[in-house]
Amino acid sequence: MERQNRKKKRSEIIRLFCVLLPVMLGSYFLTKWIRFGYGPFYPQLGIDRAVPFFPPFILIYIGSFVSWFAGFCMLVRYSEADLYEFSAAALLCFAVSAAVYILYPVEIVRPDASGSGLWLWLVRFIYAVDTPQNLFPSMHCMLSWLYYTAIRGKKAYPAALRIGWLIFAVLVFASTLFVKQHYFVDFLGAVALAEIGMWISRRRNWG
Repeated sequence: MERQNRKKKRSEIIRLFCVLLPVMLGSYFLTKWIRFGYGPFYPQLGIDRAVPFFPPFILIYIGSFVSWFAGFCMLVRYSEADLYEFSAAALLCFAVSAAVYILYPVEIVRPDASGSGLWLWLVRFIYAVDTPQNLFPSMHCMLSWLYYTAIRGKKAYPAALRIGWLIFAVLVFASTLFVKQHYFVDFLGAVALAEIGMWISRRRNWG
């Protein structure tokens, strides 16, 4: 019986992951094809102009993709309730993000990334596979912060893990600015959305 329960649990977790991944990708990439004939908008602030283009931060930016999967595995290991709570919040955030991407199309003018070296090559690769659209709110920042909110203040998770996730989330915020993938307001909107999404998920007991 216990073995059957574990197998059933694994199947549910796999199905959940198979729901989250395509919804995330669809909310970001498919909405790039939906426009209503106005925009795009360029909400650049003074801080955006002050932050230099710093290619080495592309390592953090790309590393965030790995961290999302690692975060999912972390929640699977520590708390099934936290996993479902996070997943419900994430689906809500994906839906809101998709609507905003369509209604408020933000784009960015990227810097010249020509030159030699690994960092610039990685920047050019990201620029090639990801067009400079659907910036507000930042999906990178939203997911990184959402994982942190899922474990914030919970003693079941080691303090080092909670602090480490907070530090990495802040580094992801910085990376989006240093590699010129986002504006400052994109990360602010992402943090606000993640906080609201998690608050609603907990308020509704979706976990």
